[in-house]
Amino acid sequence: MKKRFKRFLSVATASTTGTLIACIFWYGICCLTGDRPLLHFWIPYPVLPEILSIGILAGGITELVMPQEDVSNREGMIRLLIHYVLVTVSVLVCGFFYGWYTPNFWGITGMCLTSAAVYLFTAAMNYQAYKRTANEMNRKLKEYHEKTVHFSDASGEESHGEMPIGKKEKSNDIFVKRDKKTNSQ
Repeated sequence: MKKRFKRFLSVATASTTGTLIACIFWYGICCLTGDRPLLHFWIPYPVLPEILSIGILAGGITELVMPQEDVSNREGMIRLLIHYVLVTVSVLVCGFFYGWYTPNFWGITGMCLTSAAVYLFTAAMNYQAYKRTANEMNRKLKEYHEKTVHFSDASGEESHGEMPIGKKEKSNDIFVKRDKKTNSQ
């Protein structure tokens, strides 16, 4: 449960950040085209909770659609495609109700391209976070193996695993040693 909640927060945070960057970009475009004066430019207050709601929605969709366990490549690609479509459709629906675009060809195309950019941004952010976690785990595993592997015991044999405390003899080793002593005499 904790792992799922962390993944939800990670996706929601990256989606919210990406959506905020997209809003800054599009509001900047509006200023440059003359739709809004640059000196009196501001993002309306209701847009902030709308951006947050998009992030939370994307995190919820991720938890519902994306698998927790390993799946085949085919199933993973199908789930990824379904996830992308659901996120894009939900952004289009929310964006329409939020008044973020005009419902014509160019408005919908712009929203789809923006949604794709935010989706890629979110995927890249989460990839980097997972990569950092994997590198940290690999580093700790390497440290553990360096401490516990390749210790030699008194006979010169390598032991793999935990550090040997003392040489433990198997019961049949005693008989082999006795036979070697009697044969050598």
